[in-house]
Amino acid sequence: MYAAATTEFTKRNARNALDWHLAVLGLTVVTVGSVLGVAEGTGSAGVDVLAVASPIDTLAGAVVSGLVLLWMGVGLWSFLVAFVAAGKAAFGDAWRYPLSPALTDRLAPRVAERAGWPLVVDAYAVTTPVGLAIALLGAATGWSVAVAAVALIGLVFVGAPAAAVAMVVVAERIVPRRRDWRPNPLAYVGGPVAVGGVGFAVSDAATASINPAGDAVYAFLAALWASCVVFAVRWRRNRPHR
Repeated sequence: MYAAATTEFTKRNARNALDWHLAVLGLTVVTVGSVLGVAEGTGSAGVDVLAVASPIDTLAGAVVSGLVLLWMGVGLWSFLVAFVAAGKAAFGDAWRYPLSPALTDRLAPRVAERAGWPLVVDAYAVTTPVGLAIALLGAATGWSVAVAAVALIGLVFVGAPAAAVAMVVVAERIVPRRRDWRPNPLAYVGGPVAVGGVGFAVSDAATASINPAGDAVYAFLAALWASCVVFAVRWRRNRPHR
C-alpha cells in the first residue's frame, strides 16, 4: 500500500502501519528463531524448552518464553492500534502508532525510485522456483523444517505482495500510455488469485488432501510466478528506451 499509494494522506497512513509491522516482523523473526534454536540445541520440543535441567538451557528457555509472551502481547496490541488507526483515518487523521520506529523514512528514497520496480518482478520470477523447491522437497526434520518454513513464509508474505505491487507500479506509472503495450494489472495480479481460488475448490472437492488451503497457496504462488515471467518478458520487449 505504501509503495502503490498515489495520495500523500494514504501514503502517510501506510507508512505509519508499515513502520509498526516492520518492527513486529523483526520481533517475530527473533522470537521464532530463538524458539527453534533452543529447541534444536537442547533436543527438546519448542514448548518444552523450560523442562531441561541445565542452568544454561533453563536460562535460555526463560528468555525464549519471555520473547514468546512479548510477541503475543505485541500481536494483541497490533490489532488494537490497527482499529484506532482506521478510526482516526476515517476522520482525516494519519495517526502514528505508539512506540513504532521510523523505519520507512530510510526506505522512502528507494521506494520512490521507479527504475527498480521491474527488478522486483524479476527477483520473484527467479526466487520462486527455488523457494518452492525448498518448501516442497526439503527434509521434514531438524533445521530443514525451519528453512522450508522461512522459504514459504517469505514467498507468501514478502515476495508475492512485493511482486504484485511492482507489477501495478510498472503498469500504472512507468509504462507510457502512448505505447502499444498497456499491461492490465488486474489480469496479472487478479489471475493468480483466481487460480488460487480454483485450486482450493478443486482440492477440496476432488482430492483427499487434508489441507486444501495449503494447496491453494501453492497454486497461487505458481500462477503468480508464471504471471511475473510473462510480465517481465513483455516489459523487456516493450520498455521505453532512454
